[in-house]
Amino acid sequence: PHGAPADSPPAPAAPRILARRVVSTAAAFVPLALYAAALVLTRRGVLQLDAEFHPERDVPLLLGFGLALAAALWDRVATRRKDPYWQAVLAAPAEDRRLLLALLGGSAALAAGLALLYRWRTAKASETDSACLWAALHVLVFAMVAASFRGRVRLREAARAHWPVAVPLGAACVTHLYRLLDVPTNIHFDFVYTSVSALELLDGRLQSIFQPGFVPVPVVGLLPEMAGFLLAGPTETGFRLGPALAGISGVLAVYILGTAWRGRATGLLGAIFLAGAVPWIHFNRMSATGVSAVAGLWLLVFFALALKTNRAGWWLLGGWVAGWCFYLWPASRVAPVACFLAGIVLALRSPRATARRWAGPPLMALVFLLWIVPLLPLWIALPNYAMPRAQESLEVYKPQGGLNHERLRASFGRPLAMSAGWFFATPDQSSQGSMSPALNTTEAALFVAGVAIALAAGFSLNVLLVLYVGLVLLVLGAFAGSPPWYTRMLPSLPIACAFMGAAAASVLDSLRLPGWRLRAAALAAAVAAALSFSTAANLKHYVAYESQQRPMWEATALGRRLRTLGPGRTVYLVSTNRPDWSLNVQNGGRPPRLGEMLPYVWNLHLVEIPELGEGAVLAAGPKAIVVPRERIATDVPRLLAAWPQARVEELPGVGGPWAQILLID
Repeated sequence: PHGAPADSPPAPAAPRILARRVVSTAAAFVPLALYAAALVLTRRGVLQLDAEFHPERDVPLLLGFGLALAAALWDRVATRRKDPYWQAVLAAPAEDRRLLLALLGGSAALAAGLALLYRWRTAKASETDSACLWAALHVLVFAMVAASFRGRVRLREAARAHWPVAVPLGAACVTHLYRLLDVPTNIHFDFVYTSVSALELLDGRLQSIFQPGFVPVPVVGLLPEMAGFLLAGPTETGFRLGPALAGISGVLAVYILGTAWRGRATGLLGAIFLAGAVPWIHFNRMSATGVSAVAGLWLLVFFALALKTNRAGWWLLGGWVAGWCFYLWPASRVAPVACFLAGIVLALRSPRATARRWAGPPLMALVFLLWIVPLLPLWIALPNYAMPRAQESLEVYKPQGGLNHERLRASFGRPLAMSAGWFFATPDQSSQGSMSPALNTTEAALFVAGVAIALAAGFSLNVLLVLYVGLVLLVLGAFAGSPPWYTRMLPSLPIACAFMGAAAASVLDSLRLPGWRLRAAALAAAVAAALSFSTAANLKHYVAYESQQRPMWEATALGRRLRTLGPGRTVYLVSTNRPDWSLNVQNGGRPPRLGEMLPYVWNLHLVEIPELGEGAVLAAGPKAIVVPRERIATDVPRLLAAWPQARVEELPGVGGPWAQILLID
């Protein structure tokens, strides 16, 4: 027509553009729908599991895992977002040359000191000289760490960015310190005698700081236990406070690890889940097992930060904690192995990024040797000391019997499945564990989704996390007898909580909320839900189980009753025909019953009566005579004949009184 431009464009197809936008908007919420369906199905599957843990037969559980994996892959492909952790790894600059030169000088001095220390230890020189040199080398290491971070620490910025960590730390203080002296009801003597070894070192009763304690590892590694005694003395509180503080620090470690991996929401929610995880609360109110899990966790944190930032200080701290792991309950040794294997995998992925970190691994290895060199002479002379508890705890390999190939092949079947079942249904196979399972049903559903997210994340920090959990379940579970023992499975729990935090954070992210205020409100709601349905609910259930449902052991009941009597009496234990009641600690003896009651009676004067005929020569003054169940009918009338004014009370027990106590003023 007249006046129309010759090359006018065609009119836009408005309906087609609108339809494309609708499809795009719908596609953006596909991960949300998949995650929701996955959590519903997984929770239903978890409820169907039995103690034998057959997940391969659980269709809802498998479907839930598949949907969670599909959601993670969809989100990764659709958004085309690159892994922020790995991008930080690739972008991390090489360390400052001047700092490296200074650290090279410190490393040379450290290496010379280690050579001298090894010579002294081999020649069995003065233990005082060796201890002083070892302590001086530690001072040198921390001076190198301080130099590495000098001028780089911005506390105000860190406080503004990470103040929400106060929420899980506050929750952890409640869960770990609430009724600290009453829960758990019973404490296995292994944990008590481990703490006693630390107390013996503090009191100067050991010949060397490298002397093996109750667990055949050097007692100087029992740092949290010693801290508890320094803060509260050799009391009930002293026995439990140090490990509890270590457990609280583990909550901070999970926050740092989750934040470094997938962001603050993952770190915050994962830390809250760990603060309320029953096995973490249980074993970190005691010694040894919880501390070893905390040490392994902090090693993962320092290794992750070292890879991400390439700061020499993180490499140094990682080496320090890796060496410390060899001075603790052997479960902590899985962490150095996981870091080594994951480091090889990630180094092969990006040789260029690895080349920029040429100084980090040698620094880490050198500081690691600071802990190992003093032990080498003993390990060479007695190889069994290099693998403590392996002979008693492993079935696949024993230092005195070698590798059992048939048991090794069988471990990848039912034993491994039962080890993984500790998260879901499988009860504890030891006498030292807490409630079963490790996670409640909602937490278990989040854990399954978190594992799917970790597997779909490519090759990044998830390699370390998945590898670590797998090694714990395999080496400490499937390779051992009668899996699972909760004491051995514990190191896998913090990473499971990080996976749970990742799943919850991914669900929040899939909401696609516009604006930071809405996202902050959603995260606050998730935090409140986690505190309510995980932390608070678990603590309430755990305390009720320990104080009402779990029967009290005989020695524990006696120890608590004697505690209430106070230190003004001499306590006599009639051990006639009861060798398990023996108080004999000569030549390093560790009677189990005494260990169970020891924290309660530490400040009391206990005397063993092997034969009741000695009753006539008991010391004058207030006293209490404990007669066990088997001797009540025979011995109590004879004692009352000698002390007719004695007051008799019964110690209630299972199936009748455990003992009768004669109180003589």
